[in-house]
Amino acid sequence: MMRILFWCCCLLAGHISVFAQPTDGLIAYYSFDACDATEDTGLGGNGIIIGNAACGCGVSGNGLEFDGTTSVQILSNLDILFGNDFTISFFVLPDPQGTQVMDIMSKSEVCGIDSTLEVRYNPVTRAMSLTLSQQANLFVKSTYNLPENRCYHHIAYVRRDRELLMYYDGIQQTLDPSSALVRIINNGILTLRAGLAWPMEKYSFEAHLMN
Repeated sequence: MMRILFWCCCLLAGHISVFAQPTDGLIAYYSFDACDATEDTGLGGNGIIIGNAACGCGVSGNGLEFDGTTSVQILSNLDILFGNDFTISFFVLPDPQGTQVMDIMSKSEVCGIDSTLEVRYNPVTRAMSLTLSQQANLFVKSTYNLPENRCYHHIAYVRRDRELLMYYDGIQQTLDPSSALVRIINNGILTLRAGLAWPMEKYSFEAHLMN
């Protein structure tokens, strides 16, 4: 069985130093505390829940729990965000019994590697990865193995010009450069639990999106 719990997702425009849940440059914040996909600041677009979802426990308050066929679609135009510097910050609680690669987040217009953003987690190796791919010869990938014996993990990805940085609990862990700025510009919908990997059975989520 595959199961993962999320609490908090945010998007920010621009790059920041991540020591706590960030607020500077905040363009969208999804706490899922009301067990729906409402954007909490009024700055961004609300999401819609596809399938069945239930309330789960978050780091504080509630999270959104998925049943394996559920996804959340964020109904905002984020092309400007992912075409420039940005920050994605979220908490995640992977299932320690999981055995198959899990999709966390994706934004892609069609199947393939052109103009694609995807976050995945491998419970066997505990590897959390973010891949940004503009085309076959222009992409960047960050991979970090999450520590064992933890509950929620606070993860933030920062794209700073040609660098992709990953922070764990506010401490920088990786820095991966690309040969040129990787721009993700497509008409795909930013989706939590989507893509080509195995679907997740359960998770709750809170996220910040910033530029």
